[in-house]
Amino acid sequence: MRLLAVAVFTLLAAYAAHAQQLAPRNTEPITIHLVNTTFDDAIGFVGRHAGIAIQFDDSATAERRTTRLELNMKGVTLVEALDTMTRLSGLTYKVVDAQTILIYQLP
Repeated sequence: MRLLAVAVFTLLAAYAAHAQQLAPRNTEPITIHLVNTTFDDAIGFVGRHAGIAIQFDDSATAERRTTRLELNMKGVTLVEALDTMTRLSGLTYKVVDAQTILIYQLP
């Protein structure tokens, strides 16, 4: 049993080492104040601020992308902003490479 646990831990560590991590050009905290703003406009702002490219999967429908957001966040990280905004729109994302994310609809 102990050997199995060591093998699983080794596999997880190897996977984590190869997983892509986001490396935005701008790492300063973000302040976001949105009033009746579409997800597309909001995510575009965050992408430009952080210096990352935003791509959309076909599953990210126009309905989801035009979701209107009301949000007030101060001094948050890029990941916190992305997590909150995508969740509120019924979407999620994955890191494609160090400066690109792919947004898609939650399953």
